Amino acid sequence: MTMMKGSMNLSFWCENYYPSRLVTQRVLKLITQYNIDLILATRLDRLDDNMCTLIRALIDVDGILGVWVLLDEKFGYWPNIQNARLFRATIARICEWLFGKNLEIRHIVFDLEPPIFITRSISRLRADLLHVFSYMKKCIKYHDKNILYFHEAADLVRSYGASVFVVVPDFLFEMDEKVAIEFSRILGIPVFDIGFDVISTMTYNSIIHGLFKVPYGVLRYRMYRVMRNCIEKYGAGYVPSIGAIWRGILGNEPIYSSPKEISRDVSIIKYLGINRVLVYNFEGILNRRNEGEWLGAMINTKPARPKESITYEIFRRIMKEHAKRIIDIFK
Repeated sequence: MTMMKGSMNLSFWCENYYPSRLVTQRVLKLITQYNIDLILATRLDRLDDNMCTLIRALIDVDGILGVWVLLDEKFGYWPNIQNARLFRATIARICEWLFGKNLEIRHIVFDLEPPIFITRSISRLRADLLHVFSYMKKCIKYHDKNILYFHEAADLVRSYGASVFVVVPDFLFEMDEKVAIEFSRILGIPVFDIGFDVISTMTYNSIIHGLFKVPYGVLRYRMYRVMRNCIEKYGAGYVPSIGAIWRGILGNEPIYSSPKEISRDVSIIKYLGINRVLVYNFEGILNRRNEGEWLGAMINTKPARPKESITYEIFRRIMKEHAKRIIDIFK
């Protein structure tokens, strides 16, 4: 495996923010000093003059990578096959607003995940399996009809002039392709049925470690395997997402407490030769006083290959078998 040459492009998801906190000398200086950029969470209720001012300020310093289109929590927050029609309408309004304000954005993000009420229950280790299976059944029922809304949303993005940037849970890339396609449809996140331009996988080691007590050594080898698979499949169209360094919408996400922890993840990405990484999330920089230490640790870390993990190989085989069994249930 060839090590990365050149510098790492550091990007951040930015989810919970006030535009006025980002349009400050401190933030704009960080962006230019460390050559970082942001993907801004964007909902219809944020399309106002303050948001316009923020996007213009970030464009001026080359500090915005894209907008991350989200829905109201009562509709699931993240797009999936069951709210695809609403998501398509939301994409239309956001593209219209961006065009009307003469704002040029590189990427518009489709963050494909099951609805937030399911993710939140899993994060609290209180998932109602009957509720989850009911959701899966409906995903299969509505797939053929609602996938058209995702296709239309992608067309709208390209008509506006941006690229379609999808982000999905990374476990889909631990499976054989056929299994991954079927499983993604059951989960209502049919990434393989959408014509995207860029893809990112969510590999949030701090969250998996904190919730399920999986050792970091196992997680980092898993991360290496998943990202290597994505590089082989998508090449330069792949951008990994790692974290977390601050809590997000769920409010209980376990996070890294020191720069050294996140830098170990970045070192693996550098070893793989990837030249851009997305970190979840920018609030972990914005809300800390030692932001330079965190940014410096990620930028300056050396490439490193993780140790192989037999434990992971066993886990992966078990996970694949469970996925196949779930698929069989819905056939």
